[in-house]
Amino acid sequence: MTAPLFSVITVTFNASSILRRTLDSICGQTYEGIEYIIVDGASSDDTLACLARYPRIAHIISEPDEGLYHAMNKGLQLATGDYVWFINAGDSLPSNDAIAHLAASLHTENLPDIIYGETMMTDDNGRILGARRLRTPDVLTWKSFRMGMRVSHQAFIVRRELAPPFDLRYRFSSDIDWCIRSLCVARHVYNTRTVLSHYLDGGLSTRRRRASLLERFRIQCRYYGLLPTLFRHLWFAVRFSLARSRNYTPLLLACFLFSFGVQGQKAEKLLDQAAVRYAHSGGVSVSFAVHSRTVAGEESFAGRLRMKGERFTLSTPDLHIWYDGRNQWTYWVRNEEVMVSEPTREEIQVTNPALIFRHRKGYTATLAGETLTHDGRPAYDIDLVPHRKPRAGDPSLITIRIEKATSLPSHIVLRTSSSELTTIRLQSFKAPLTPSDTSFTFDPSFCPAATVIDLR
Repeated sequence: MTAPLFSVITVTFNASSILRRTLDSICGQTYEGIEYIIVDGASSDDTLACLARYPRIAHIISEPDEGLYHAMNKGLQLATGDYVWFINAGDSLPSNDAIAHLAASLHTENLPDIIYGETMMTDDNGRILGARRLRTPDVLTWKSFRMGMRVSHQAFIVRRELAPPFDLRYRFSSDIDWCIRSLCVARHVYNTRTVLSHYLDGGLSTRRRRASLLERFRIQCRYYGLLPTLFRHLWFAVRFSLARSRNYTPLLLACFLFSFGVQGQKAEKLLDQAAVRYAHSGGVSVSFAVHSRTVAGEESFAGRLRMKGERFTLSTPDLHIWYDGRNQWTYWVRNEEVMVSEPTREEIQVTNPALIFRHRKGYTATLAGETLTHDGRPAYDIDLVPHRKPRAGDPSLITIRIEKATSLPSHIVLRTSSSELTTIRLQSFKAPLTPSDTSFTFDPSFCPAATVIDLR
């Protein structure tokens, strides 16, 4: 088999000031098997004059488009190479021999379906800022994107016949959907273990960053299920999405705070009483362990929640959250990022037990019977059933198991119509607590190397 042909696609719009770096990088490659495609969104600056100086460009389109991913789809339609590789305006390759070295590392008789590697971040002047905080995994599969964009699309090269079009329902994060769909059909994925691209770190506006995070959460729900994604991101997911679209999350929080007698009480009154009891407790702390089973596999993690009024802190292996009643800090351990936001009343009310009863009208609570806990203690089961037929991935049944002797919840089990099962085990309740107000505020010394991103 001959050496592979790489269709390198650059999308640009009014970016002539940074485009030259990209053009020099691609057109200066020593490797000859390159089909270079430029998709311009009808720029009004001197982009076209700049492009005219590079005869190595195979195709140029300059016309209005419907956004970044619409333009990238145009590039896919023009490509004829063995691989498609998106290097957008401002991005570049690490050296003039980058593609030559990459091609030499491939076994041409058995070309991989997907090639991936590392990405270095650069500033406007081309100076290297360092590697992406989220390192690429040694073995990349479609499941690798559960915790975010594990590989930059500038370092993600796909066989052209396998590459799907970008889903235009997503305006900001269609690249993560594209990577997942490509990996779903790939059989041979090759990790180069080298830097494949330099990515211009231009940053996102607050509005676009929030929209991108919300889209990524929706995409992850689509592929990995709502419940596993919810519990993997926990209050982050609630903060950016579920506050406006789901009404069962407050019930889970109420279960964390179930510290009262159930004998002689009707099930439909229990959650209201939990909110009242909590309001007078002064503060609650509880440890939890989550185990999820979906078609994508099984996953477990543990954490601890501490609450006082509307304020709370939450810790899991992947993230830590502080909310002081106005500001919220979310620290992503793997990304080394702290996102600061100021939730609206509508968004934060899902974490306020005093407001739980307002969200419970979509469910019927019934005493399902008596049972035993995992360690053999007598307990009650309370079922929460939605009034309406749940959407795909939403719980069709929530069961709360409460120990008779302590009146504390020991388990919460969530089931969906697609046979997904999530079990939350609660233990080590402590109440009342009198935590200091500063314990609900982010302390920079907790993660001094983290980058703080202010979304307020």
